[in-house]
Amino acid sequence: MELVELIRGIAPRRDFRNLQGLYRKLGRTIAVSEIFRLYRHADLLPMINEAIYTLYEGVGNVEPSTPR
Repeated sequence: MELVELIRGIAPRRDFRNLQGLYRKLGRTIAVSEIFRLYRHADLLPMINEAIYTLYEGVGNVEPSTPR
């Protein structure tokens, strides 16, 4: 995959720059994000619909699970 998304986190700037350098050496295009965007709307909406459908069918419930 040519495009790599790097997400700024709590890692030191030096480590982040080293990672950017590694991907440049590998010939990758880097996109830097400030926010973690794992779930896009295209991914999230079908999961929400499935959760609602399981409630409708009685397969799941909205009560939080308790630790054993």
